[in-house]
Amino acid sequence: MLRLALVLPLLAAGCGLLERDPELPSLDRVRAARAAEEDQWQLLAEAWAVRASGSPEAAAELAALAQSPAGSLRLQALLQDFAVLDARTPGERQALALDAEEAALNQPSAGRYYLAARLADRGRALELLATALELDPELVPAQVLRLGLQARAGDQQPLEELVLLLDEHPGSAEGWRLLGQLAPFHARPELAVRAAETEPWLPLEDTRLDRLYRAEASLAAGEADLALASLRGLEDRHARLLRAAALAELGQGEAALELLQALVAERPDDAVAHFDLALLALDHLRRPALARRHLGKVLELAAAGSELPIQRLTQAELWLEQLPAAAGDGE
Repeated sequence: MLRLALVLPLLAAGCGLLERDPELPSLDRVRAARAAEEDQWQLLAEAWAVRASGSPEAAAELAALAQSPAGSLRLQALLQDFAVLDARTPGERQALALDAEEAALNQPSAGRYYLAARLADRGRALELLATALELDPELVPAQVLRLGLQARAGDQQPLEELVLLLDEHPGSAEGWRLLGQLAPFHARPELAVRAAETEPWLPLEDTRLDRLYRAEASLAAGEADLALASLRGLEDRHARLLRAAALAELGQGEAALELLQALVAERPDDAVAHFDLALLALDHLRRPALARRHLGKVLELAAAGSELPIQRLTQAELWLEQLPAAAGDGE
C-alpha cells in the first residue's frame, strides 16, 4: 500500500492503450449497470448484514440465502469468502479448496469451476479458469480472475485488457476491484482513484468498508491526511495497513514502523504486512537490513502457500537480489 508507483518506475514504460487516457465507462453507465442488478446487490447486502449480526442462526440464514432463486455467482463467491475467513488453519483452507474443486468435477459448470479457481494456487487456478471459460466464454468474473492471475511486473497487457473489459462490462465489480489493485503497479494513480470511487458496490449501511475505500482513494491521489481522517477509529488489519501507508507518506516513518511491527507481531504469517514493512524500510527509513529480513519472510511465506499478489512477490524477489547480503543499517 505504500505508494508502489514511486519505486516501480519501470512499469510506466511501454506503449499502447495506457499512453492515452483509458476509455473507462462513464459513471452514468456504471450507475445504470448497478441499477439493472439492484436485486442481486440487495441480496449481497442482506448476506453482509446476516454475517455482521453474529447471531447463532447466521449460518443457517446464509445457507438459505445461497439457495434463494435470486442467488447469484457473486453471492456464492461472497459466502465462499466468509468460509475462508472462518477457516482457522491452512488445513481447513485447503479442505475448502478441495471441496470446491470436487463440486466442479461432480457437477461441471462454468460457475463451479470459477469458484474452485478462486481457492486454488495460481497454476491450478489457471487450468480451472480455462475450463470455466470453455463452458461459458462470456463469464465475466472468470475473465477478470484470469487477468489478475496473468498480471506480471512490467507487462501492461492485462491492465489494458481489463480497461477494455470494463468498457464492455461497466457493472463488473470484480473488474473494478482488480483495476484498483493493478493500477499502482503501472504508475497510474488516477486509475486507482477511479476504481476506489466506483467499486466495491457496498451496502450503504456498512460505513466501515466505505471509509476504507475512501482512504484507498485518498492515498492513490496523494492525500494522505484525508486517508488518515477516513481511517480514524478503525483498527482492523486493512485499516492498519492503510494507516501505516498514510503515515509514511506524511514523513512519519517511525510511527508507521511501530504500527507495522505490532501488526506482524500479532500476525506473523501475514505476507502483505511483511512486504509493506520491507517497503517502508527501503523507501522511507533507509534500513536495508530490516528490509532484507522482512523480504526473506515474504518469500518464505509465499513458498508455504500464503496469498500474495504476484506483483509483490516479483518485486520482493527483485529487491532481495539487489540488496547486498551484508546490508547493515545500525539495527
